[in-house]
Amino acid sequence: MKKLFIKPGRKLWINGGILLALLGVYIYSVSTEGFSWPYFWQCLGLLLAIGITMNLNIRLRKAAGIIVMLLLPPASFYLLEAYSHSAFEMGLSLQILNILFFYLLFGLIFFLSGKGKTACIAGCFIPMVVGIANYYTVCFRGSPILPWDLLSLGTAMSVTDNYEFAVEYPMLVVALAFILLIVIGAKADIRLPEVHIHVKEKLHSKKQIRQAAVPMLVRTGGSIACIAAGFAVFWCLQVGSVKSFLGLDETLFLPNSLYATNGFAVSFLYNLQYIEIDKPEGYSVDQVADIMEPYMEEASENAANALKEENKKNIVGSGNRDGAGETDADGGTSDNRETAAGTLAEDPEISDDTMPNIIVIMNEAFSDLSVLGDFPVSEDYMPFWNSLTEDTVRGNLFVSVKGGNTANTEFEFLTGDTMAFLPQGSIAYQQYIHEEKPTLVSWLEGLGYSTAALHPFNASGWDRDEVYPYFGFDDILFYPDFTYRELLRTYVSDESSFNQLIDLYENRDEEKPFFAFEVTMQNHGGYYNDYENFTPDISLGFEPEDSNEKHYTEQYLSLVKKSDEAFEMLIEYFAQQDEKTIVVMFGDHQPTDIIAEPILEYCGIQDDDSLEAQQQRYITPFIIWANYDIEEQEIQQLSANYLGALIMDVAGLPKTAYQEFLTDLSQKLPVITANVYIDAQGNYYNSADNPYAEELEEYRSLQYYHLFEDDKSLVDFYGIMPDAPEES
Repeated sequence: MKKLFIKPGRKLWINGGILLALLGVYIYSVSTEGFSWPYFWQCLGLLLAIGITMNLNIRLRKAAGIIVMLLLPPASFYLLEAYSHSAFEMGLSLQILNILFFYLLFGLIFFLSGKGKTACIAGCFIPMVVGIANYYTVCFRGSPILPWDLLSLGTAMSVTDNYEFAVEYPMLVVALAFILLIVIGAKADIRLPEVHIHVKEKLHSKKQIRQAAVPMLVRTGGSIACIAAGFAVFWCLQVGSVKSFLGLDETLFLPNSLYATNGFAVSFLYNLQYIEIDKPEGYSVDQVADIMEPYMEEASENAANALKEENKKNIVGSGNRDGAGETDADGGTSDNRETAAGTLAEDPEISDDTMPNIIVIMNEAFSDLSVLGDFPVSEDYMPFWNSLTEDTVRGNLFVSVKGGNTANTEFEFLTGDTMAFLPQGSIAYQQYIHEEKPTLVSWLEGLGYSTAALHPFNASGWDRDEVYPYFGFDDILFYPDFTYRELLRTYVSDESSFNQLIDLYENRDEEKPFFAFEVTMQNHGGYYNDYENFTPDISLGFEPEDSNEKHYTEQYLSLVKKSDEAFEMLIEYFAQQDEKTIVVMFGDHQPTDIIAEPILEYCGIQDDDSLEAQQQRYITPFIIWANYDIEEQEIQQLSANYLGALIMDVAGLPKTAYQEFLTDLSQKLPVITANVYIDAQGNYYNSADNPYAEELEEYRSLQYYHLFEDDKSLVDFYGIMPDAPEES
């Protein structure tokens, strides 16, 4: 009689090693989470079930194997959702649609491999790993995995060393349940007929040919059917009547809610449609020209727009866009290149004497968390910043991201475009910037500035090594190019970053005004570890419920203080320079939710889900300081897409027509982000409920032209097209 359990041997030792590893993970979880009787019994029960099932000497064939294969897809769906919420709270139709996707996944693997065992193992393993990845993505960034995150996988992996991957009990229980499913699935012994093709063997009879062809046709046909069904599901998710029937949540600006309502699989498939951006309703080049016309006229009054008069027949007014204005290989007009730098810079009203140097710093995760509410600390963590009042313009900058996706704030600042018109969670640099674009950079270059970009980290992060040349930067420095590399934790300190900036300034082309844009790394996420080269010196004046969170928040605030000290050094340096210089610094986003949690808890606003309360997590400080007299100003609400135009105003420089449009729009809607619209009266609106639809649609059309339009006849509205980057 066949024994119930496997015989002692290699397989038993392997199974024992797996169980010990899982037990080790549980013990690690206890060390970080503390002991919990309910979770102890759950984990113990799952570990025993895994151990017993692994060592059972059985194979599930015929009916038993088929039943297992039918039960595992829905079980995998419910477990995947259990990482963050209960799938039973979803609508029944959406549960069924998600389960259908899992059947298609299992079916595809089954037809490709021909083995039920492989389908069950891989079909459960994939959602288990995806669920864990999504769990940590939400923890670190505050939003789930989105299709375009696959484009930034390299960037994400490059900074994982500075994050703490704690194993929390709910995640561990779900993962162990997945492993139990995998172990059960490994017993399924269902197979499709094998395909035997021998090159040297000749097939003589019809029976032999049929015996060889049928298995291949079954497996190929089944695979194609699964893929086709997947495409059909994707197509259905774009049909209005289907979405209405399913009760599909389409609230892109709340991705966590969207994923909880629709399910991970359906939400991921639904978001695939936004990899390509559709034209705005009623969009045409003629419509865009009509929107541009008054702003082109306003901009042409500036001396800086003399070249616009020369090219006006190619832009707005004549309506002639068929062949008007020869387009060069760079996408700009042929005479644009010749006149831009010369005509603009030579005008006496904007000579070198009146053009200040402009130093812009986008400081990684730099924010003042007191915008969330007053909370006690041992000392001011931004003393120098708070002391700067003379010759400054300062205020609150609303951004589209928190906890990550730095490049999106950078994109909004340099282009004047907004993430409000792009899919929630998308990365504009990686998805949409694949050619030269007129930007703040190329416009300043056209005014006669030398331009430089600095970032003390990997060149490939967010594809900056490709995007910066497209924007028109003359000089580009990444970590290998830095002379100053002193680390704070594991990243180049702000002090070193600013010293590198000073070095670049001192070695600039002194015949030209200087524009530099630096993105720092010192405060990048990962506030959980202890470091020999960094000791936090800011402490909270209260005890949060979670002592670990207190340590994380104190470390973050101490890093902000280091940034403040480095900024003081930089300002003191430029205060001593004779040349007119403007220094700008702003934060790209606030830190992850876990850092803000103690402050929100202390201020008693954790459960406030109002739109206004939510947006406090998207505010960073900005400052524009000059070493000469400028009019002081305090701006309570401004979004990153307007900041470039504001700097041009403070510097007394002519703006592009696009910047004139943005300045005008900011008078009505000073904040436009991916999360909220705020009008001049301080009213908050979401994308589905606001009275500024007409203004927003105009902006959307102008942005679409800027980013996606092949017709370049109106491109001068946005500034000057940069030279095409040289082939490396």
